[in-house]
Amino acid sequence: KALSINAHDPIDLVYGYEVHGVLAAQRVSRRVGVPFLARYQGTVLEPILSGQGFFGKVKKLDHIRAFKVSPNATIMTDDGTKGDRVFRLLSPHPDRPFHFWRNGVDAPPAVGGEPIRSKLKIPEGMPLVVTACRLVKWKGVDKAIRTFAGAAIGKDAMMLVLGEGDERPNLEELARELHVDQRVFFLGHLAQTEVQGILEQADVFLSFYDLSNAGNPLFEAMKSGLPVLTIDVGDTGAVVCDGENAILLRKWDLAEAVKQLESLLEDQSLRKRL
Repeated sequence: KALSINAHDPIDLVYGYEVHGVLAAQRVSRRVGVPFLARYQGTVLEPILSGQGFFGKVKKLDHIRAFKVSPNATIMTDDGTKGDRVFRLLSPHPDRPFHFWRNGVDAPPAVGGEPIRSKLKIPEGMPLVVTACRLVKWKGVDKAIRTFAGAAIGKDAMMLVLGEGDERPNLEELARELHVDQRVFFLGHLAQTEVQGILEQADVFLSFYDLSNAGNPLFEAMKSGLPVLTIDVGDTGAVVCDGENAILLRKWDLAEAVKQLESLLEDQSLRKRL
């Protein structure tokens, strides 16, 4: 397709987006004879390169191949997954331009309409816990639901799951198994303005990703003044500080996560301070 476009409208630059786009972009760049840019939204490779062995690397061979290409320049999102280290380890040209940029967060006004508490009949004053992300395994929404289920026993609290993805049926089943399906609402994909409005009405934000929690959902929660309960994986600790603007777990531990969420649900002054 790119070559047919080039035949009547010459290409000046090829922009390769993410792993498979970068591999394709290099081929087009060589055929057409123009520079190309590699663009990554973070990476899953750092834990693998740090010691998961041969088979871990084989499973992600396409990712490794993408970093072995020779773009004229690379843009990597600084999402806490240590993409700068991966680039230095794998790139055949680590001296070429490399831009390591953290995402900004827009500040849209919260959407009007019926407040989420009123819409879902959640009483004012009842703690409202939120997690927001794409519903895939490594985002750890199952951990958030398990944490809520453990901490909310005997308490009046509700949880909202914002986002859509392949894991949604499994997560809904998990909520039923843990007997919190009447207190965990799955709201699906929402516009950013709707998310903003919900965050501004919530009390606690949970983020238990496997690789890094330093992404836009956490930034948006911070911007809304929400206390954050999260895990210190990747470069998360470069964004939030335990006891200052978050509760930062050193590693994933369900009992500790439940204990910390219980503290947040019970102590309004702690929530306000964080």
